[in-house]
Amino acid sequence: MQAGLRAPRFSPCYVLYTSRSVPRSLALNPVAMASQRPFGGSKPVKKGFIVLVTAQIGAGQLPKLKELFAPLAAHVAANEEGCYAYELSVSCDNPDKLIIYERYKNKEYVEQVHWQSGPFKAFQQACKDAEIEWIEKSVVTYEEADVGF
Repeated sequence: MQAGLRAPRFSPCYVLYTSRSVPRSLALNPVAMASQRPFGGSKPVKKGFIVLVTAQIGAGQLPKLKELFAPLAAHVAANEEGCYAYELSVSCDNPDKLIIYERYKNKEYVEQVHWQSGPFKAFQQACKDAEIEWIEKSVVTYEEADVGF
C-alpha cells in the first residue's frame, strides 16, 4: 500500500445484495453472496435507473424485515433480468435505519415488471401483516449521469 493511504475500515453492517455479476448459486444464499460481493462490478447499461429507498423501521424489527426481504431479493436475482443491483443495507450507527439500493435498465422496467411482480406485492403485504413500522420512508429515483464507475 502506498504511503499516506489507509486500508478501508471494516464495518459489520449487514448487506443483502443481488447482482447480475454474482453467480446464481450465491444469489440464492444471501450470507454466501454478501461474502462474495464483487468490488466495482460491471456496468451493463448506460443511464441506468436508480431507486433509492431510505427508511427507519421500528426498534428491533430488522430481523423480521430481513426475513421478509430475502425471498424478494432471491426472486429478483433469479427472474428480473432488467435489475442489475438490489441491495438492503443497514446503518452502522442505527440498526433501525436502512436503505434499499436498486439499479435497473430503465424506469419502465421498474414500473412494469418489478413493481407489478407477485413477490414484490407479497413483500408489501407481508410487511403489513408483520406490522413492520415504517417510522420514516422515502423513495427517490435517479438517472445515472455516467460519471464514475
